[in-house]
Amino acid sequence: MAIISPPMYSQGQVVTAAVSARNDRQMLQGMFLPGVVQPGDMKVIQGLSGLTVRVAAGVAYVPAASANHGHYRIVNDSEIILTHDTVPVGGNFRLDQIIVEVQDPASLAGPSVPSATIRILKGTTESSGVTLANRTGAAAFPSTSHCLRLADVLVPSGGGPMVMGTNIRGRRAFARGAYRKIVGTSGNASPAGLNAYAALFSSMLDTRIECRTGVTIRQSILLRRSGTAAQEFGVTPSVDGSAVVGTATSVNSFGNEGFAANTSEFVSLQYDHTGIAAGSHVFGWHAWIGNASGTFYASVTTPVIATVEEIYPNVVGP
Repeated sequence: MAIISPPMYSQGQVVTAAVSARNDRQMLQGMFLPGVVQPGDMKVIQGLSGLTVRVAAGVAYVPAASANHGHYRIVNDSEIILTHDTVPVGGNFRLDQIIVEVQDPASLAGPSVPSATIRILKGTTESSGVTLANRTGAAAFPSTSHCLRLADVLVPSGGGPMVMGTNIRGRRAFARGAYRKIVGTSGNASPAGLNAYAALFSSMLDTRIECRTGVTIRQSILLRRSGTAAQEFGVTPSVDGSAVVGTATSVNSFGNEGFAANTSEFVSLQYDHTGIAAGSHVFGWHAWIGNASGTFYASVTTPVIATVEEIYPNVVGP
């Protein structure tokens, strides 16, 4: 592969329609990650009945599967209703995907006319062992198309309904990077992790992010803790239900600190994940405490505040 010359938009450059479109797509690639733009764009939710799902209107950038062809900007201007094929055998499931599909004969061999669609990519396996987690039988993207995944759908036998979380898992990435801020106020807690890490405020703080190779995920948290007895405590980020730093009480554990009896203080922590595998992952927080007298706060007057975000681009220098 060599440098592309003449440079884009140079004076006197002879530009065909195909070259101009490719140049524009390459510029979009430099400005946006593959994914949707706004939080609600092309979100997949359960349909009104049976084996249907609804796809919201919105804008997405679909990455070209072929080199040097940039991103395709796709606009869906109204809600779309899609219906899945039935799973005929009782107790079985099939993993379908909702995708944005672009076909362009200028960049991939296929149909002679460019097109864009949102459709169901049907799974290849029907079995009782298929789950949203293992994705058994999920079909590969067509080799003649540029694709962006919006959701995984676990299609049950018996005609539905499709339930969010149980049957539908969002798989949208975000063109400007994912970001979520949570202000938790639903109740204080004494950590279940006595001298060992356990989930902290999981129903409030756990956040699912569609991760991609090479993009850092940053977690931060601000919370208040107090205790009636002198003890140590630790707080650490978690991925898919497992503590990231440390598995038990240790002065080397992330967020480990001792505090005196009858004291209260705020704790602020930040952690960057640089090696997360591509795919859908849940980010949360774990904590341990030396005895049952400790409290972490999540109230209207003293909320716990947590963020999860993609940090892009990753710059290494000089």
